[in-house]
Amino acid sequence: MGLRIRKSYNLGGGFRINVSGSGVGYSWGGKGYRVTHMANGRTRRTATIPGTGISYVSESGGSSGHAQSAQQPQEMALGQTEQHESADRTDYAGCEYADLMKQLQRAATFSGWRGFLIGFFGLCLIATLFVSVHAIYQFLTGLAAVFLCVYPFRRHLFTVRLDYDLDESSKEVNNWWLDQWEGVLRCKVVRRITQESDLANGKVYGGAGTVIGSTPVKVLRKLPPYIKTNARTLGIQIGKKQSLYFLPDKYILINKGRISAFDTNSIRFSYKDSPYICYDTPPADTEVLRMTWEKVNADGSPDKRFAGNRQLPICKYGEVALTDPAGLDVVLQFSNASKAAGFVDAQNQLEASKSHC
Repeated sequence: MGLRIRKSYNLGGGFRINVSGSGVGYSWGGKGYRVTHMANGRTRRTATIPGTGISYVSESGGSSGHAQSAQQPQEMALGQTEQHESADRTDYAGCEYADLMKQLQRAATFSGWRGFLIGFFGLCLIATLFVSVHAIYQFLTGLAAVFLCVYPFRRHLFTVRLDYDLDESSKEVNNWWLDQWEGVLRCKVVRRITQESDLANGKVYGGAGTVIGSTPVKVLRKLPPYIKTNARTLGIQIGKKQSLYFLPDKYILINKGRISAFDTNSIRFSYKDSPYICYDTPPADTEVLRMTWEKVNADGSPDKRFAGNRQLPICKYGEVALTDPAGLDVVLQFSNASKAAGFVDAQNQLEASKSHC
């Protein structure tokens, strides 16, 4: 006979934690109905009629000891996790650069309708303190009229111009560099990697050793409305309310309304192959390295304990990292690895040519 360990902790409010040899579960509810999440991942719902001895029990999810469907998700056992999040920059060496960032931040705040309304009506509130009670109505009426006239043109009033005096050679270099960006962004799949975690149970997840968190990348053809320039530019949306713009001398990062700038000469590019298990149809521009199984043994053979175990392609993706000592950390993954590698090679050639000038 084996030793069985079981202990229950009542936390009040109908919530209870159950500890047993197979793991930790919990339950909540009261007389008449209780939901129990068991250690094996299954959920049990119990409905009773108090005082009658009549009850109804149903279970769902998790493992029941039989072959498990490949479509049933399992909790990932993650190891070390590396986050890729750029820091908002505030330390600028030159006061001129710092002033520019303050102008951009102010323009970004007041070009939006919320910032404009807050600032405008804040001034109205202050102004009423210096106006007699009888003149408040006329004063507010006049301010409302001014507001209706000024609001449609707020973006023209709060605009920062970034004009560049580029000779023909500099224009050619800038156009060539943006063409490199245009080319690599045409890959069928382009995503930003936000985190990378070691996967402890790679045997279950196609033999993968790493799982990533990512967000799709979208090309931006225009700068934000509060920035005007005479140079050709390009940008990418790398997350919700996060975007990165490429200017001739700087990269501008906008992170949820906060603006940072990084000098193009200080940004470093690096490349590495990024094998990726595709659960859907592989992109047309990717290279399939080999096949694996969704549930795989250590020797690469399919794990027959799982029903509906399917083969999955391992594709050769390319990973490009943009980093800067001042806090930029953007990692992009491309479905066409050769394009991504060529893009980084072009960047290195550009940097080498600058160093010889």
